[in-house]
Amino acid sequence: MKLLACTWALWVLALCSVQAAKDICFAKPKDLPLEPMCIYRSPDLETQPTEKPEKIPAGTNPRVWELSKANSRFALSFFKQLAEGKSDDENIFLSPISISTAFAMTKLGACNTTLEQLMKFDTIKEKTSDQVHFFFAKLNCRLYRKKHETTELISANRLFGDKSTLFNESYQHISEMVYGAKLLPLDFKVTLT
Repeated sequence: MKLLACTWALWVLALCSVQAAKDICFAKPKDLPLEPMCIYRSPDLETQPTEKPEKIPAGTNPRVWELSKANSRFALSFFKQLAEGKSDDENIFLSPISISTAFAMTKLGACNTTLEQLMKFDTIKEKTSDQVHFFFAKLNCRLYRKKHETTELISANRLFGDKSTLFNESYQHISEMVYGAKLLPLDFKVTLT
């Protein structure tokens, strides 16, 4: 009976540890298979002088802090572009984090020149494109994990692909795990009447 109880306890412990490793919010980079199809290494960032370190809030991952700042830089730049083209009686309403997330999801499936251009366009200062996804996962955990009974923030990310196209399984898995964006196959060739 003791052997059965010990076996059961070990099985529960193993199951809990597997479950904890799958929780992206508590995972370390080496714990997660976040390997996009292609990786771009920025030559510019390797030669830049190091900046004076800034004060980061206690308990905050410096890379998540940088990603949050990069999203703010992107938002301000994007708002500026939109504001220059609007009249005084028009309003602007958009979610910069959703647009940044869409770019990151695009980077996940991009290769070669496309990936290089996306890395140069975006304001996220990462040496390699694969690091972006891990730290987006951490940022998403901070933003969308429900911490209080009375508040909840929800992101509505989704991938749409033509049902006749085969999509890379790794891309789909990482997209769903990091961004909560499962691929929805649609028929883009049908015209609505």
